[in-house]
Amino acid sequence: MTALKRYERLECPGRWQAEPQARWREVAVSMRATSLILSDPQSGQVLAHWSLPAVTRRRGGTPALYAPDDGDDGETLALDDATMIDALEQVRRAIAGRGPALAWLRPVALGTVLAGLVAAAVLWLPDALVRHAATVVPTAARDDIGRAMLAEMASGAPCNAEPGVQALQRLESVLDIDGARLAVIERGSGTATAHALPGDTIALDAGLVREADSPALAAGHALAAHHKAAGDDPLVAVLQAAGMGATLRLMTSGEIPRPALRGASGALAASLPPPEGTRALGERFARSGVAPGPYGLAADPSGALAGRLTAAIADVPSPDALLTPGDWSALRDICAQ
Repeated sequence: MTALKRYERLECPGRWQAEPQARWREVAVSMRATSLILSDPQSGQVLAHWSLPAVTRRRGGTPALYAPDDGDDGETLALDDATMIDALEQVRRAIAGRGPALAWLRPVALGTVLAGLVAAAVLWLPDALVRHAATVVPTAARDDIGRAMLAEMASGAPCNAEPGVQALQRLESVLDIDGARLAVIERGSGTATAHALPGDTIALDAGLVREADSPALAAGHALAAHHKAAGDDPLVAVLQAAGMGATLRLMTSGEIPRPALRGASGALAASLPPPEGTRALGERFARSGVAPGPYGLAADPSGALAGRLTAAIADVPSPDALLTPGDWSALRDICAQ
């Protein structure tokens, strides 16, 4: 609190009692910008220093009695000077008048801080928790989640007709997918594509083998899905779709409720967009001996993606080099009953 301008550096004599049983002594009373200073009138030694907002009047009339707080014990100042008394009363009225007006500031300020903390928790905490959970989930739990999602995504069990399974395993061995497993599934609807699942599993829609002219289409989708998962952990996407509750459940019990996985599977079951960094993806195609044209045209019918992938490969391989005609025929029938 700042004293009223016209009363700044106001001075007058007064009588001061250091404690209730002490003798009264003459003092010089000086009002400053924010304080009341009591000093020895002869030596100038400061005897007391009161904060103006804490000064209270203990008794009316003359002399007016003031204290530095609302307590009944302690210091007391007796004043007869009408100007000083008027100044102190105006300061006290100003403080009393501002109290209710300023009272709302504390809850508003507290509410603002709390709102900021809540907003930070809503915007930052879920993503941070999801990413932390994805880094601490053990491999076995990732495998379980991948298998559960595979079952949720498929309209039945993954296709497993022999000798198609053996042909699929041979395709796994020639692709640059770091040992990831391939699975072929039937889905009710949607564009045929591939999905990288937690646990190093890549789900191929049956349409990629049943309706294709060569294994290059399925192989290209598998490479693109694995390439995308290398920079964007699929478990993060699963947990983001499953929600905070499922993430906490995973961290505490090591499993995710099946209803949450069902929703997450639906979120992932979308056409794979053309990935960024086509040169690095093109190099994967080259190392695997996969012609990029079938995948590139399926992912981007304009032909731009196929052109960029082809440009990254010095010698475009023949799609027939991936599997023998017999293996390719078997793979096309992997979903046969």
